[in-house]
Amino acid sequence: MDIVIYAGLAIDIIGAILLMIWSMKYRNAFKSAEIMPMVKEELKAEWLKKRAIGFGMIIAGTIITVIGCYI
Repeated sequence: MDIVIYAGLAIDIIGAILLMIWSMKYRNAFKSAEIMPMVKEELKAEWLKKRAIGFGMIIAGTIITVIGCYI
């Protein structure tokens, strides 16, 4: 089923794009928060959640794509 493969690839691409956007955002935020340890810790917690979402989307998309290849 081609639609399953394309859906998995779309999820992969969206996850990768979100990771790139979030990494640029948090890189700039970390640079500006270097002198404030409390803010930096809060940013780190937020970044870890966003990173988990992005990588989770990539992993899910890959699994869906592989399943689509065997259906």
